[in-house]
Amino acid sequence: MLKQQIENILPFVEKPARYTGGELNSVVKNLDEVEVRFAFCFADVYEVGMSHLGMKILYSAINERKEFWCERVFAPWIDMEEEMRKHNVPLFALESMDAVKNFDFIGFTLQYEMCYSNIINMLDLSGVPLHKRGYRPERVEAPIRETLAAAMVKLARPRENVLLWDPFCGSGTIAIEAAMMMKNIAPGLKRTFAAEEYPIFPAESWTKAREEAEAAIKHDTQFEAYATDINDECVRIATESAARAGVADMISVFKMDALDIDTLGKRGTIVTNPPYGERLLTVEEAESLYRAMGEAFARLEKWQIYVITQSEVFPKLYGRRADKIRKLYNGMIPCYYYQFFKNGDKK
Repeated sequence: MLKQQIENILPFVEKPARYTGGELNSVVKNLDEVEVRFAFCFADVYEVGMSHLGMKILYSAINERKEFWCERVFAPWIDMEEEMRKHNVPLFALESMDAVKNFDFIGFTLQYEMCYSNIINMLDLSGVPLHKRGYRPERVEAPIRETLAAAMVKLARPRENVLLWDPFCGSGTIAIEAAMMMKNIAPGLKRTFAAEEYPIFPAESWTKAREEAEAAIKHDTQFEAYATDINDECVRIATESAARAGVADMISVFKMDALDIDTLGKRGTIVTNPPYGERLLTVEEAESLYRAMGEAFARLEKWQIYVITQSEVFPKLYGRRADKIRKLYNGMIPCYYYQFFKNGDKK
């Protein structure tokens, strides 16, 4: 099925031969006879990677072992990446046309520093769940990734004397990431990793790293966050997730309609991920909600507002021009992070 998806988008890219495989001396094995699958990733386009002698040597050496199957993966060019994201096609290997996330191991070769961001982008395209922190075993429909939530919070500059409020909290991810950041809780502290089972990494090194991370936690922060939602199940999941993350004392989780929001006499910042009309609500319902948000959030005086949505016309519906816009991806969905720094001044 994935192979067919790939073939369907190739007519829309400039150089489709980059993504078809099947070259002379490429290695294809019977999956039933292979014990370990290795995705050998080169953090640049096909032409650059295939001209690299070292990659060819390693590719050949690994595939000489019958139990191993090493497949090549290259960074897609801009046109291919756009089509992959548009059609939810994950990063794939050339030999089997299988998704990288299905492999046993993923390895990157980095030839020069300028390509380091390609590794991040390739991992994002792969769908490998590196974003998981371990505090969210239960998820609501259309959840935001923990890593994206943390990035949104970082851009919003959380402070101890300013309330952070997510009025569409879902499973509470944004508020939890903000509290973890302010408490200096290391991401992933509450989860385990497959590499802990590898003999090459001594068990004591993991124990030491966790002890150091525990010792770095701040217990005297006065940071406060609200996580609210109109859905009872969301409130329950957010409450339990906050407790698992170790930040229940910093977050007030309760049921409330986002349109009833008020300053409560506090300084504050809104950081939120309202429905896009993609998996929750219809597009028409989402647009109606955005108009209502503009009216409701106008009551928040000088509060700063940060909203991520798929809508390109959100500012028009919301009734204000954004002070800054960043393009981000929520999974495979292209989104816009609208930032309103001066809520009291309409433009």
